[in-house]
Amino acid sequence: MKYISVTYKIGILVSLLFWVGCKEDNKTYAPIQLNFSRVDVKVGVTALLQVSGSENFTTELSNDRIVALSVSNGVVHITGIKVGSTTLTVTGEGGDQQTCTITVVENAQLETDFIKDETSRIEGWRDVTIKIDAQEGGVFSIQKDVNALGVSALGSVTYDYSWVDDEDSFFRASALGTFTSSGILDDGLVVYKESDQDIQYLISEKVEIKQIKNGKVWLVFQFPGRRDVRIVTDTF
Repeated sequence: MKYISVTYKIGILVSLLFWVGCKEDNKTYAPIQLNFSRVDVKVGVTALLQVSGSENFTTELSNDRIVALSVSNGVVHITGIKVGSTTLTVTGEGGDQQTCTITVVENAQLETDFIKDETSRIEGWRDVTIKIDAQEGGVFSIQKDVNALGVSALGSVTYDYSWVDDEDSFFRASALGTFTSSGILDDGLVVYKESDQDIQYLISEKVEIKQIKNGKVWLVFQFPGRRDVRIVTDTF
């Protein structure tokens, strides 16, 4: 009888575990909802997208190079980086999905602010702006007739930035042209490396001198699917 009793108890325990497992498998989740199915945002500006119905959700972009995302308290913060469009897919705990089309457009004010500021700097290489004259330990140089790869190229100008205490990191940008007036340049190339990472090579689809004023030049390197690299520095 004692053996039967133990066996009976074990059977009940197994049944309970099976019932709990089935109950867990059959758990229902509220469908997620977005307050917008389309978001238009300017470069450099952040838009907000509210997600409801699920506290735990994931986000995925069809093109993750034109916007930056962050999530806080059920709100997706969308910051425009590059002109273009992408689709954001939000997936809830139960596997249901909602999508939002995001379009990034030009920011005229951003362009105006760029050419008004005479601070020597590099924008778009890192998340923060590198101020050439104020960055402690930074070394900036301009080389003529050589490109960012270190190859001789008549008419090219290379802008080089590195650190005294970090020989493994550097930034180089080059273009070919006269550099005497505003306009389009040729052969735009950016080469950079961060510590313990591989060298990155970026071929620019367009390089433009926005203005030359007060002994300085404003340069913009444009890339497909990536934020622009902008340089303000002394002319040579």
